[in-house]
Amino acid sequence: MFETFYSMTDTPFTREMPPQELYRSDLLDDIIDRLTYAAQRQLFAVVTGDCGTGKTTAIRQFSAALDVSAYKLLYLSDSKLTPRHFYKGMLEQLGCESVGTILRLRYNYTCIFGRHYSKLPRYSSWSMSVK
Repeated sequence: MFETFYSMTDTPFTREMPPQELYRSDLLDDIIDRLTYAAQRQLFAVVTGDCGTGKTTAIRQFSAALDVSAYKLLYLSDSKLTPRHFYKGMLEQLGCESVGTILRLRYNYTCIFGRHYSKLPRYSSWSMSVK
């Protein structure tokens, strides 16, 4: 309805909007730079923030610029994430077995990432908050 009134070709603020058409604020550029830093160093990154602060927008723009042959983005969006759901979600996105007890899930997760990061001297987690 308002699309016609304002002569819009698409509905604004939908997740279907191509990432290159999203507004690039200074804060968004900073978040993408930090995510790029983490990816280049093979670090884990966690993006947290209140509803509507641009977390999904930042991740969409960041993931659109990633070389899919060099990186695999694992994305969990759950405000009530438990350890069990964390391991299960990560393993499912990696295409691995994700059934069993929390101990089995954690063991599978550790084995997969242990193999994946065995060439690195150490790995660490890194997080940021969007305000």
